[in-house]
Amino acid sequence: MKPCRRNRKKIALLTLAALDPGEGRKLRSHLEICPGCAEYLQQLVNVGERVRTAKMETDIETSAAYHREIVAALRAQAATREALTVVLQRWLLRWRVGVPVGLALLLAAAMLVLWLHHGPSPIAGSGRAGIAAGPNRQGDFEPTISNYMAVADRSFEQFDDLLTQQANKRSAHFPVFTARGISGSDVPD
Repeated sequence: MKPCRRNRKKIALLTLAALDPGEGRKLRSHLEICPGCAEYLQQLVNVGERVRTAKMETDIETSAAYHREIVAALRAQAATREALTVVLQRWLLRWRVGVPVGLALLLAAAMLVLWLHHGPSPIAGSGRAGIAAGPNRQGDFEPTISNYMAVADRSFEQFDDLLTQQANKRSAHFPVFTARGISGSDVPD
């Protein structure tokens, strides 16, 4: 059986005689009704007895070289901690300045790349990018519904001119899709 979770630490303190007397009385009354906790107490008492009755060997001697190795290892560990602390402090000081500067430079570079890739927005203040600014550039943008809507919002005359110019252009590089009904003779067997 397993002991109650909340009582394990109290039982260990009871075996060491380190538990508050009031808590000890409550725990002893609990031990009378809980077999899991009573078994756990007995196991701890058994372990304590084995430790107390264990034979200690006092004739063990360590060499001077062993002591030198231990002291050297402790000094190396302390030096490593100090060096790590210094490096960490320097990094944190640089981090406070370096990260914001690095992020600002990265953001500026990304904006420059985007600006060079797409060019400046043709219509200042428009929410729709890629729309022609004036009549001389109307044929230079993608023929999308949102671009047509933007031109139509400005002026129906400009929209008519745009559609006329695009109709007169050669559109050899655009595929032409048509919709037609499928008859029984068009369907393969």
